[in-house]
Amino acid sequence: MRYALCLLMLIQISLADAGTIVVTPGGSIQAAIDSASSGDAIEIQGGIYSERIVVDKSLIIRGNTTSGYPVVNAGGSGTAVTISGDDIQITGIRAIGSGMAPRDAGIFVTGRNNRVMDCQVSGNRYGIVLSFAEGCTLENILAEASSEAGMLLDNSTKNSIIGCKLENNIHGIRLVSSESNTIRGNIISNTTFEALSLERSSNRNLIEDNIIRFNQIGISLETSRGNNITRNLASNNSVGIKIANHNDTESISPIENPGKYGGVSIKYKPNSDIESYDVRDKDLSSYTTNTIYNNTLINNEENAIDDGNNQWDNGTLGNHYSDFDEPEEGCRDRNRDGICDSAHEIEGGMSTDRHPLSPKDPMKARFMSKKNGAYLGLDRMVFMPGERIDMRLSVPENITAWIGVLPAGEPHGALDRTKAISYTTVNSSIREVALEAPRMVGSYEIRMYSTEEMVYLPISVEVPEIHISPAEVKACEPINVTYSGAPGYEGDWIGMFSTGAGDRSPLSRKYLDGSTNGSLVLYTPSTPGTYNVRMFADDGYRLLAVSEPVTVKQNAGVRIVAEPETVSPGQAIYVHFWGAMPDSVIGMYGVTRPDKFWISMQPTGGPSCGTLTFRAPYGGGNYDFRLFENNVYRKHMGASNVVRVV
Repeated sequence: MRYALCLLMLIQISLADAGTIVVTPGGSIQAAIDSASSGDAIEIQGGIYSERIVVDKSLIIRGNTTSGYPVVNAGGSGTAVTISGDDIQITGIRAIGSGMAPRDAGIFVTGRNNRVMDCQVSGNRYGIVLSFAEGCTLENILAEASSEAGMLLDNSTKNSIIGCKLENNIHGIRLVSSESNTIRGNIISNTTFEALSLERSSNRNLIEDNIIRFNQIGISLETSRGNNITRNLASNNSVGIKIANHNDTESISPIENPGKYGGVSIKYKPNSDIESYDVRDKDLSSYTTNTIYNNTLINNEENAIDDGNNQWDNGTLGNHYSDFDEPEEGCRDRNRDGICDSAHEIEGGMSTDRHPLSPKDPMKARFMSKKNGAYLGLDRMVFMPGERIDMRLSVPENITAWIGVLPAGEPHGALDRTKAISYTTVNSSIREVALEAPRMVGSYEIRMYSTEEMVYLPISVEVPEIHISPAEVKACEPINVTYSGAPGYEGDWIGMFSTGAGDRSPLSRKYLDGSTNGSLVLYTPSTPGTYNVRMFADDGYRLLAVSEPVTVKQNAGVRIVAEPETVSPGQAIYVHFWGAMPDSVIGMYGVTRPDKFWISMQPTGGPSCGTLTFRAPYGGGNYDFRLFENNVYRKHMGASNVVRVV
């Protein structure tokens, strides 16, 4: 009976051509593997194969997917496909029904240089496990409905996971004590916990070009170092990227924000011989930090959390954060280079993205009007008399139109071009035109017409002006500056200059941030003399206006003032001081704390008066700033007002 059964199984296995064995439903894949020689190919026809197979020699096993993927069903026990040799290639199969033991999987891979491609794993404990594997490739895999993880790399190095799709798993891709792997171009979605996690010293991995959305945590790093994370999209997750590698030791420590993250942080020690250290120590080598740059983190409940001191840019490019990409959120791109002018503090620790990305297209007009295929765009809306007006436009196909400057009071609707102060003819092949601003100060509109009015934008013609008061002040005292007629670029700025100094030598400056008129405060220099204030366009040195002079006289006495008086954690605090000695320092303190317990300290730099910038602590509370004669004996000279951090 046993002989007859084996004979029946072998009847289902045939030799298609030299070195290729074909297995059809009712046959045994394992029998074909056992009978094959190293280097042979096995082709599996569509159907269900209720067996657990082990591949321990160099073979090419491919499924014929013409009528659907051939299915290897482990029947709820063990692993469906085990790869335990080297240089094995498997393509085009579906592995299901693994058991629930700790390492049961649809496909289990160990060894070197194995490739699993164009396969599906569904309804297993683990979709695919790489254990002590090296140089293996998982490519174009569908891993779904895993009760533990779609993919697990355990103590595995130099492997690649490329172009895979993982969805509806408890965990997505987990790396545990696995180094120098490449995770590229995968889509991971609807994961219960972490979509992509690096755990227990999973170091020096490359994570790039992945799309990670609708998960609990997008990318999670825990006690893992030297990883390069770039060009990933993490959207609509509870947390986009979370790094928790405060230290490598077992520890229990209070959380700064217990209401949001829980009251206790528990870390583990993955190896008894690992030295304990704090990754916020800036003297640690670059290997201890991860580099995260050029990622897009949008519409997550929390885009980024980092309890350590990792590098969130590559020196020139940072990341795009949907909660830090508008002026009101702190991101201004005055020179339109695609980089926010201000750094972005990462929540949770000391990490900072020095070059966060602005999402705005630097070539896109700031002011636009669109209707029925017609488009008109301007970078600004205030012009000097007779100044060139550059604009971008689009005209629908097969339409000839004209675009002109008209007084704002002209009625809208059909209008003859003779009403225009200046105009030009345009069609669908023209993308940019220029007109001349009117010579008279006033309000105008740029309109595009065919037979009817298509689009329009308002503009104004003004002569820039700048005025200051009072005309005489003491050194380092504030003066009020009023201005009007600025073009409206984000990079328009006002600076303080010595009278007679060149335009490229400002003593201080402030950006107008797109405002065309308003007022601001500047502080006069520490050196007595005569000064003026000048206005410039678009982060450059095109002079628009010069104020009347202000006379600055010597100041006397000791004083220290901090502003603003109420700030958020991490916000800038400006500390103005008078009466400093050449070696004076200013320290930031918790109110009522002794002078020796400073939080941060800066030298005044020599001048008797001036301004220093401090960063507000991340812990809330009341703080003050104290002026000392020097940093050796710290003879107390004066204290500031109280600043509240809330």
